[in-house]
Amino acid sequence: MPMLEIDGTSLFVREAGTGPTVLLIHGTGGDADFWGDAFAQLAAHCRVIAYDRRGYSRSASRPTGHHDLHADDA
Repeated sequence: MPMLEIDGTSLFVREAGTGPTVLLIHGTGGDADFWGDAFAQLAAHCRVIAYDRRGYSRSASRPTGHHDLHADDA
């Protein structure tokens, strides 16, 4: 499982494609899989990154209500 270490927290990350980067950030209750076929369709034209936010699904951390922390992760 591809993981990215940020400030001592492991975040699950999916990445595909090349070119300009598009970062997909899921909402509350979702995860990186939320984007479905859109992920692959975008990857045909650009570099796409989707990740499980801190405290969601495969990312190892407790949930946080601090939006500034989520912004720093992104």
